[in-house]
Amino acid sequence: MIAPSIFSKLVDYVKWIFAFFMNIPAMLKNQFYVLKNNFQQLRYNLKNFAEANITLALYHINNQNYNDAIFRFILVDKFLRPNDPFVNYWLGWTYFLKNNHKKAIIHLEKGVSEDKIGLLKFIKSSNNFSKVPSEIYSIYRGMTIENVIDKFFNKGYDLPKNLIIQLVGAIDKLPEKYSILEVGSNLGLLGQEIQKRMRDGFTLNGVETSVEMIKLQKRCQRDLVYETVANSSIEEYLTENKNEKYDVILSMDGFSNDSELAVVFAQITNLLSEEGYFAFALRISDSIKFSEKYLEFSYDKIYLDQVIKSCGLKVIAELDLQLLMKDNYCIFICKRFFLDKNNKI
Repeated sequence: MIAPSIFSKLVDYVKWIFAFFMNIPAMLKNQFYVLKNNFQQLRYNLKNFAEANITLALYHINNQNYNDAIFRFILVDKFLRPNDPFVNYWLGWTYFLKNNHKKAIIHLEKGVSEDKIGLLKFIKSSNNFSKVPSEIYSIYRGMTIENVIDKFFNKGYDLPKNLIIQLVGAIDKLPEKYSILEVGSNLGLLGQEIQKRMRDGFTLNGVETSVEMIKLQKRCQRDLVYETVANSSIEEYLTENKNEKYDVILSMDGFSNDSELAVVFAQITNLLSEEGYFAFALRISDSIKFSEKYLEFSYDKIYLDQVIKSCGLKVIAELDLQLLMKDNYCIFICKRFFLDKNNKI
């Protein structure tokens, strides 16, 4: 009885061993699929982790938390997507916004394939330029929206309010139905003041180069007073709409990315109806200077007076505002007068 029992157990054991070896390919195949799925999940998680950090870094840029943005971008660049052109391009932007041009150039060179607007070239020539390209200026305006508040509301002054008050006080006549164009409508602050203080009967159109500023206008419902707000560079808009006519044209820093204002002032004057008004506010200094903080120029009054007169405009009201510690804002209310054959008003 013992021998058959042992023999039976031995047969079962041999069958088990045989079955085990027969199942090895299936076991290995299953294990392969498990490892493959785990690897794919790991890749997916790492990719999502990289994308999440990039999204967060871009969020920090738009909120001017530049150190946090740099931390996120470097984390992705070092461990998740090394030498990625997109990451290095925006890392270059971040260092540029911090005025660290040396590091900005290093990363922009790594991300040059993403640099469609020539930021690297612009930074390398930043000691010798007279204009901020409209593409760069547009993105910059969108990423530094908080600077608008710093510039226009300072030391108790309200620049949009003061500009419209000065304009209303200087106007001697307007048609019953009149048209207004705002050049560089930023956050819709002037539109808000126009609705409060100017006589009914106007149609208001705006042009703004920054998509982000237009979005914020809508979010704050300041866009409701505008008939349209065109998303375009100032240069393109003035060129493409040269046959339009407006009774009033307004601007607060709408064209300050250019050190030379003769061309843009001539284009604006051409859009004015007979005896139309051009009211604008610019930062004033003792000479034409460039601000890296705002990526804009300030101008001296002698230069501005020459440009204004050369366009057939006459200053009918002027107001200096001590808004900034170094440069002051000045409001100019101008009126268009036609020149006679002797170039006299």
